[in-house]
Amino acid sequence: MDIKAVMANRYRATYKQILARVVGGGLLHIDETHANPKKGKGYAWVLANLEDVYYLHRPNREAAFLRDLLKDFKGVLVTDFYSGYESLPCEQQKCLIHLIRDINNDLKANPYDEELKALAGEFGKLLRAIVGTIDKFGLKKCHLHKHKGDVDRFFRALESRVYHSELAEGYQKRFRKCEGKLFTFLDHDGVPWNNNPGEHAIKAFAWSREVSDGLMSKEGLSDFLVLLSVRQTCKFRGVSFLKFLLSQEEDVETYCRQGRKQKPTVGLEIYPPGFTRGGRRGKADQVPRTSTSGVETRGRTIAIGDIHGCYTALSALLGAVAPGADDTVVTLGNYIDLGPDSKEVVGLLMGLVDRCKLVPLKGDHEEMFLAALEGQDALGRWHRAGYEQTLKSYGVARPGDIPQLHRSFLSRCEDRHETDTHFFIHANYRADQPLRHQPVAVLRRKSLDAELPGPHFTGKVAVLGHTPQKSGEVLDLGHMVCIDTYCHGGGWLTALDAGSGRWWQANERGEVREGWLASAGGMAVEAGQRTKAETK
Repeated sequence: MDIKAVMANRYRATYKQILARVVGGGLLHIDETHANPKKGKGYAWVLANLEDVYYLHRPNREAAFLRDLLKDFKGVLVTDFYSGYESLPCEQQKCLIHLIRDINNDLKANPYDEELKALAGEFGKLLRAIVGTIDKFGLKKCHLHKHKGDVDRFFRALESRVYHSELAEGYQKRFRKCEGKLFTFLDHDGVPWNNNPGEHAIKAFAWSREVSDGLMSKEGLSDFLVLLSVRQTCKFRGVSFLKFLLSQEEDVETYCRQGRKQKPTVGLEIYPPGFTRGGRRGKADQVPRTSTSGVETRGRTIAIGDIHGCYTALSALLGAVAPGADDTVVTLGNYIDLGPDSKEVVGLLMGLVDRCKLVPLKGDHEEMFLAALEGQDALGRWHRAGYEQTLKSYGVARPGDIPQLHRSFLSRCEDRHETDTHFFIHANYRADQPLRHQPVAVLRRKSLDAELPGPHFTGKVAVLGHTPQKSGEVLDLGHMVCIDTYCHGGGWLTALDAGSGRWWQANERGEVREGWLASAGGMAVEAGQRTKAETK
């Protein structure tokens, strides 16, 4: 029996607990994609909520098995428009992102269909008003209920129309058929209008399929999905999969409730003493790494602020910080747009994975780029956000012509990263909510100028960017540190060692300076400035 089967058998009970929580909850996202074992065909299905993820393998895409699997589910089911879900006896919310994507694709293919344009405009106006309320108040039915009258008027006006356009008539029938399933979220707290958790979960399987497609038996694929369920549940809950395995706990929920305390490890050495990642020298033989200032730099968590295509500054900054295999580098998003060298920046970041543990977060500019890539940028947000510099950097006219590796890197960026003492996000946060429950609109888009948050209820220090500090100085409030120091506008690119409070800055002239946060003890003092020539 191989190690995958051994581990899958060990965590089979964990797998069943995940399913029980998913089915017993009030919200369920579902999605499916093809899976190709060695022999035959099949599908991987995912059932997820905001904390748990359950995968299973089926021989086909037939959804009849869900009636028995979900017979005890009493909550809201969020799905795409696959007809197999229609007969399930529970409240449903259709993914409006799928609907928007279909409308946008048809508008691009039929730019002179005035009836379709008018229908899309009415739906867009209705949805923008609702999303504005969500951005301001969250998914709260007490605030969303006010839109029910507008929704009803939209449908009543729609059903009385006679369309001559086949496309407009088709969408009229689609809207009317799904009327009771498009705006279910207005009647509930915490029910989203999209299937993002389901799609993110299915992407985790799709990424593994790129390297294992057709290589696993059906039994091996089922074992893999058991372990993937545990891993993604850990990820959704913001805990380390490896640390969960080392804890010897077999219930992820219990592990989180106990504060992630590890049980004593068993006396078993999987690797020889002193073995480290990549077969490098053991600790006794390692030579401590140093930065250009001669200070030892092992095992740090380094955050880097908004880069915005500033390759020269990023290169100089990394030279000063000197990240190595024991370091975690958290880049806070906004790698592209505004500055001149987006292509070189993304390439340099992709190369960092060979030097350190890289945790790239997704900023609002990556979000806008990906929306434009998928034809979902109906409002032209990316076109107003400095997209010309990005396309010019790549030497292309359309986002779809940017290399697949770079697009994949940007699409796989995370929303947040946490340590025992800090959390890292792109833009802003709500002080009274767990990060995993906070709207993307807050985490990626909300400026500190709109609302300055207080200390987070966990007591952790927030490290973020997004709101440019045009003075070039780090904003240090003790409970929150903003390190977007306006590099693309003539300021500095900042890196912060979260553990020590030490910071480094570089600009597009290649100059470097460094210092310490005031909250790290005493005044923030610049430790000197070096030109690019002096640091070579």
